[in-house]
Amino acid sequence: MTNADRDPVGDPALSHAVLIGTATYRHPSYSDRNLPGVSANVAKLGLTLRQDVPWGLEPARCVAVMDPTSADEILTAIETAGTQCRGTLFVYYAGHGFCSSTSPDELYLTHSGSAEDRQATALEYRHLRDTLIHCGAPNKILVLDCCYAGNATRVMGSLNGHLAIEGTFVLAATGPNRAARADSATGLTAFTNELVGVLGKDGVPGAGPFVSIEEIAVRTHERLEASNLPLPTRQAHGYAGRRPIFKNYADPTIIAGMLDSLTEPEPEPATRDAQVTLPHLAWGLLWSLVVGVACAAIVRSGHSEVWALRAGVAAGVLAGAAFFATGAWLALTGRGPAAAGHQGTS
Repeated sequence: MTNADRDPVGDPALSHAVLIGTATYRHPSYSDRNLPGVSANVAKLGLTLRQDVPWGLEPARCVAVMDPTSADEILTAIETAGTQCRGTLFVYYAGHGFCSSTSPDELYLTHSGSAEDRQATALEYRHLRDTLIHCGAPNKILVLDCCYAGNATRVMGSLNGHLAIEGTFVLAATGPNRAARADSATGLTAFTNELVGVLGKDGVPGAGPFVSIEEIAVRTHERLEASNLPLPTRQAHGYAGRRPIFKNYADPTIIAGMLDSLTEPEPEPATRDAQVTLPHLAWGLLWSLVVGVACAAIVRSGHSEVWALRAGVAAGVLAGAAFFATGAWLALTGRGPAAAGHQGTS
């Protein structure tokens, strides 16, 4: 895609992201099978989406829901963001997932209170789908990185083949009845590790300054395939997958803009007006008076009052001149009361 401008629905000022991760489970059926990589997934993806490249979402528009305790908590977070969203709604889920024992096409997403293979304790995918359909956001992206029972390598679960949602692009970490592995080198799951890499670090070479989620998905697929890892699946309904939304890190114009922002010259410091202020004048007069009186007292002790007066006046004038000269220097160099006044109002 070579679009020079971002699609309006991709405007980060109008868009929202909801990142859901279930890393910790309370039920004995998931004993010793928590998913620390899921916490890393949510944290890294959130940081990536908030950066100017690729998206620049404000923190308030990028909500993380870690270890939800019920299906309702997940759906409520999506509904809340969806009713406020006037651009693109990006929903991400990572955690254990399982399919119905009676209907292999039914996908269930777990929360921290779920029990393995117990449908009543998890979020049925069709309820998530219905929430997205009715949320009101004009453009929707759903990313699923689901896992179910795992061994030491955190085996990831299968996804069903019925994921289509009106106006939504769905990107799933695996194909039907396929497993996906965690990436032990980064702490993220293999799928999310590559997705984040394409979004915020490597981009899509030759795709222009802005890329669609479809292009992101294709590039993620290529990277997983090159590493001989389980391949993701994707499904688009409508134009959702083809809208240029994300800044492309691999595009030269995007890189040039980033470099320009790093090398912008610092503004020149504000110039200070050299001036002798009222405090200088008051202190100068006081200092002159003190020195004059002191000198007159000293001279008077051994000479006539006329000489004492002359000495006092001369000493006072010299002291005042010295003080005013010092005050002017302090104001000029930014160390005196004039400089303090400037700093207080800057």
